[in-house]
Amino acid sequence: MPKRKKTEALNVAVPKDDQQVVNFIHRMGNVQNQIARIKADASDEILAIKEREKAKLLPLEQQETDLVEGIQAYCEVNRDRLCGKNKSHDFGTGTVAWRFTTKTKISKKVNVLELLEKADLKQFIRTKHEIDREAIRENPEAVRDLPGITITKTETFAVEPRESIKGDN
Repeated sequence: MPKRKKTEALNVAVPKDDQQVVNFIHRMGNVQNQIARIKADASDEILAIKEREKAKLLPLEQQETDLVEGIQAYCEVNRDRLCGKNKSHDFGTGTVAWRFTTKTKISKKVNVLELLEKADLKQFIRTKHEIDREAIRENPEAVRDLPGITITKTETFAVEPRESIKGDN
């Protein structure tokens, strides 16, 4: 006979029979419904706040863009004086800088990958090595004695009210 798990004293209501478990699960479904409703309402309110504040943000964002464009126009004209051999200048209240960025656009990634392999340009291909935990779970005996790998099985308890019951209030 399997050994039963000892439970500690709880500060919660514990059902006394199967019918009470049915009632608890029903109540749990109702609570989950309330939680989902509150979260949905909160999301709706957040969206409404974002939409309302968007009207305030648009002029400020445009003002920021205009300021950057004005500062850039001034600095472009005075770049030699401001920077000399450097690529930036500190105005005290902030720094302006010119930076090079390189963008790499790859179309049809599969074709490019094949072309790189055929051209023996493997240094441009990233290979990701990672442990396959799913394979270890399927065949734990193969790795049981390896240091650094610990396989433990735990039992968890789950209650899943049926959707038809969750809808009742």
